[in-house]
Amino acid sequence: MKKFLVLLMFCCSCLFASPGKILGNIVNVVESGASTVQVEKTLKKYVNVKSIAAEVAGRSAWRGAQKSEQEKFIDKFSQELLDYYASTIRNLSRYKYSLIARPSAARQVLRVVNPNGSTTDFVIFFQKSSGSWLIIDSSFNGVSLVGQWRAKLSHKIRQYGLSGAFDG
Repeated sequence: MKKFLVLLMFCCSCLFASPGKILGNIVNVVESGASTVQVEKTLKKYVNVKSIAAEVAGRSAWRGAQKSEQEKFIDKFSQELLDYYASTIRNLSRYKYSLIARPSAARQVLRVVNPNGSTTDFVIFFQKSSGSWLIIDSSFNGVSLVGQWRAKLSHKIRQYGLSGAFDG
């Protein structure tokens, strides 16, 4: 019974957590020395992969695709996206960084201190979906992750469609 209550409390804290708390949870997992797989598992709870995949694909490609094509794209994109976030956040653990005072609930900033003393902001954007805050984009040095993925995949999506975007 005690294990069930602890699990229930954890699930409720994830479901009703603010973006700052979510980012804090992710940072705590990384600082605990968790493996990339464990970090990915944690991120999976907080990243709105479907929304990001639709943004990356583009409105016309997404709406023009069959549901099975969308699902295949989400499956393949999900692993790529979670790998990227996990490795980026794990790499941040090698630097000094701090969560700066939140500019807004939907925008959280990790300020990274580079070896030369300069700072770079890793900005994570959240959106409330079905009562929960989820990550929908991030930027590093002002460059959007969604924008990078869209640029990387747009040619393949136009040429092969959503289902062929990750082939070859």
